[in-house]
Amino acid sequence: PMQNELLWVYEGQTEYWAWVLATRAGLYTPPQAREVLAANAALFEHRVGRGWRDLQDTVYQGIIDFNDAPQAWPNWQRGYDFYDEGTLLWLDVDMTLRELSRDKRSLDDFARGFFGAGTSTGKVGVQTYDFDTVVAALQAVQAHGWADFLRARIDSHGPGAPLQGLERAGWALVYSDIPNAAIADMEGDQQLDDFSYSLGLKIASEGDRINEVLWESPAFRAGLAKDMQVVAIDGMAYNADRLKRALVAAQSSKAPIEMLVRQGDTFRTLSLDYHAGLRYPHLQRIESAPDRLTRLLAPRK
Repeated sequence: PMQNELLWVYEGQTEYWAWVLATRAGLYTPPQAREVLAANAALFEHRVGRGWRDLQDTVYQGIIDFNDAPQAWPNWQRGYDFYDEGTLLWLDVDMTLRELSRDKRSLDDFARGFFGAGTSTGKVGVQTYDFDTVVAALQAVQAHGWADFLRARIDSHGPGAPLQGLERAGWALVYSDIPNAAIADMEGDQQLDDFSYSLGLKIASEGDRINEVLWESPAFRAGLAKDMQVVAIDGMAYNADRLKRALVAAQSSKAPIEMLVRQGDTFRTLSLDYHAGLRYPHLQRIESAPDRLTRLLAPRK
């Protein structure tokens, strides 16, 4: 870990257990926890940089970018993705343990042995580990080809997010025009208007400057980029509600949405040929599959 190689274990499980334990403790309700997971899954489902940069490579981001310099195209460049994509990775491990053991064992058992080693003797101290140690600890819980399992997920290039664990948990990622509660909370905290899964951009609530554009999104193809200021939508001064109404109206029209933007002293009107309306991520039950997600998040007795 001191060479960063296994940050997808250390930081990835930190994110996973933070989400799981917050829900078990009642800090999240189960619906809130599902909205958080849906937002996370959608983030990486649209992370097109997975096509060239695998999860293992992102653990070196802190070495090559130690000043945390802002990225112009984070959706393409990727950065510290071993944190939040780690949640999806370890959900997959957890659900696979449950599936293979017929729901008798889980990542709780791995955590008890791996993180709690030595607690029974009272001789707790620093214990280093490597990839083989992680594999052996998983193997002790449930026999499986864990080395190949993990390498396939941390060395792969997509396309799309690693959603196998979500499916094993009995849920699917879907989109609707109903806002995602977790994304709405982040919009308020970060002062952003989030249109990531429709137009493919985020706009600062104050100043109306574009905060991020998703690579190959409708906004990207129209020529929009970070730090442009959105001035008007279809000839009317920009605000988030006006853009939402334009997206809804475009569903029944073939005309593109016209966006007036300012970049320095230059004004341009760009056309966004998008007609799929508002899109926000949610989780939907797969009725034919066991609901392991609900059991995972339930309080322990």
